[in-house]
Amino acid sequence: MKFDIFTVCEDPHDDPARAYREVTDQVVAADRLGFNAAWLAEHHGSKYGSAPEPAVLLSAIAQRTSRILLGPGVSILPFTHPVHAAAQYAMVDQISNGRLVFGTGRGYQPKEFSLFGLDAEKSRQMYSESIQIIRGLWENESFEFAGDHFTIPRVSLNPRPLQDRVPIWVAAASPESFAAAADLGVQVFTQPSLRQTMTEMRENMSTAVDAYVSRGYDRDTVDIPVNVIVHIAETDAQARQQAEAPLRWHFETLQSLAPGAGGTKIAKGYESYKSYGPLSTSPTAAASGDERTSIDSLNQSGIAIVGDAEYAISALRRMRDEFGLDHISCFIRFGGIDHGAVLRSLEIFARDVMPEFS
Repeated sequence: MKFDIFTVCEDPHDDPARAYREVTDQVVAADRLGFNAAWLAEHHGSKYGSAPEPAVLLSAIAQRTSRILLGPGVSILPFTHPVHAAAQYAMVDQISNGRLVFGTGRGYQPKEFSLFGLDAEKSRQMYSESIQIIRGLWENESFEFAGDHFTIPRVSLNPRPLQDRVPIWVAAASPESFAAAADLGVQVFTQPSLRQTMTEMRENMSTAVDAYVSRGYDRDTVDIPVNVIVHIAETDAQARQQAEAPLRWHFETLQSLAPGAGGTKIAKGYESYKSYGPLSTSPTAAASGDERTSIDSLNQSGIAIVGDAEYAISALRRMRDEFGLDHISCFIRFGGIDHGAVLRSLEIFARDVMPEFS
């Protein structure tokens, strides 16, 4: 089983420099501890994410790491001209000595589309054209493209990536996104969530794998990382205490930014968010209302692994045996969780959990 780390670079403290320092130190620790890759989300216009240009932070992190793979998780392609995105991340690949893993997506937060003056209903088409352009610029001496959203005259990109073929992933949570990924020739990563149960996710993953195989891929080479909130401490009680308030902030903030928040219209192509629904105000309360974000519920549903090392091992074995998961991305820094607690969680996970799956 492969283990990555992931962060949205959330900024509840209204101190982005602090967020950048903590994220960098955490990736440096993950590099030392043997994690496979580090993914950094792109978000705009809110404290939910303070890294609107992941390429900048990834390039800085590359200077302090030596082996861990580095990538956006994800680069929201409709928000950046594809020629610009291709050049940005080619630089990351060069600076990191060929360690770029390119996570991509089409975005989902209405506030972000408004910020750029874009129509969310066109995001899937914009994403598809961007992928074709970026790959074409990276893998050819010169390239041209004519589409509905972008027209590129025959040009050459400089710099191009160090790798001959940069691995490309797309974030997927709906059946339509999984199917589209195979057509584009990019692999998917995903996560169990309030709108995609573990069982639904596994069905989507199975459908995606079949689609890749039908297009000539070797089934054994299809790699689907699954993102799971992870926080480990010496005891179960300590892990829960450290994660409780940060999880509350994370889910309340996420809910306020999701399609349909406040009863607003959900754009065509984002219908799966209709199942999101309202959230309770406390992730540990067993009171009336929606309890999907209690730590018990998050653990049970596979959205999170919060507990001690023994619990983490049992949860991962269940995910592996029941759902066939063999590549986990650990969402380690959420809701302003204490930096020292995150570093300790990484240490315990690497020392006590990872060897059980080597």
